Amino acid sequence: MSASQLKYETTEEMVEFRSGRNLFYRKTVTTFPTSNRSPPDQNKKHRLNILFVHGSCAASSQYDSLVTELGTVIQTNENIGTTPTSTSINDTGVGVGVDSMHCHLYDQLGCARSKHPSNDWDAYSSDEHHLDLKCIAQSFLQSDGEKNNTSGSLAAKFYIVAHSYGVSQTIKLVNSLPASDAAKISGLVLIGGAVKGGPGSLAKDGGHWIFSRYVPMTILRMMQPSLSRSFAEAAIHPSNMEKMIESGCTDVSKGNDMAMCKAFYRQQEYATKEEASMIKVKSLVVHGAGDKIFPLSEAESLYEALGNPYQITSIPEASHQVFEERPQVVAKAMVNFIFSQTSGTYLARDKSIVPN
Repeated sequence: MSASQLKYETTEEMVEFRSGRNLFYRKTVTTFPTSNRSPPDQNKKHRLNILFVHGSCAASSQYDSLVTELGTVIQTNENIGTTPTSTSINDTGVGVGVDSMHCHLYDQLGCARSKHPSNDWDAYSSDEHHLDLKCIAQSFLQSDGEKNNTSGSLAAKFYIVAHSYGVSQTIKLVNSLPASDAAKISGLVLIGGAVKGGPGSLAKDGGHWIFSRYVPMTILRMMQPSLSRSFAEAAIHPSNMEKMIESGCTDVSKGNDMAMCKAFYRQQEYATKEEASMIKVKSLVVHGAGDKIFPLSEAESLYEALGNPYQITSIPEASHQVFEERPQVVAKAMVNFIFSQTSGTYLARDKSIVPN
């Protein structure tokens, strides 16, 4: 079955999730055609619900390629279970009984298509962003619950995918949810993340020194092109730079207001190893082997700190933007993880390196 058989439906809107917090919100529904092969249980299909949390001063559009690849990989069941320590997924049909995939994405305040309050330092505080995410997550967890369809019950499965600083935001989120809400989350996919507290950790509150109070805003605005270029050189593997530039992936931060960036980074608060240890939701850690923002050692520290780690997957020829650089490989790792929650046929828990 080809990806062309997939059905996509996208809705976009500005939503005031909290008073004065107008955020761009997008939902993409991928519907899978009926398989010619029977799923493991004819009367039980799954609706995948995935909430995506982007990194600091980034955009939800960065996940577009990954969302597309997830649909393709689920549809074709291609090369699932090919990591060295895995057991292959049984040949039991499209998505092991997956009916549809509902991807929920939003731009954080001040980023991309969300509102950009000016001269409002407090609007960009870590606490305010946390409350936004908590409101969105609780709405997300209440959506698409157990429903009926023509083939029987349709069980909703909830996952959260987070990148970079979004990993810390997600850890803090899960720990703040009521137990009944946290229990609904089937798994976390933590990409390019880090937690503070380890020896030599690069995850430090307050952001880069360039955003200190001593650097005037006029200087920051003059430096914005060089800062964006320096970030791209560190966040993208050299082998992927040309295609990333051609696709416009390197342009995301160019439109950011530097006053917003300064307010955001100065108030940035990373999750601690202790907070990570409190996470009881099964978690997959994905990291670019050549990450120059947070080296692989940061991912290993995060993995070891998590309360319910599943697997750490290091992807070669990729850096910090691994999910944009090699979306198909990340999608395969994610689908392996998701299928393990629905079929139980992929049981690897060791560290693995995804082959080229």
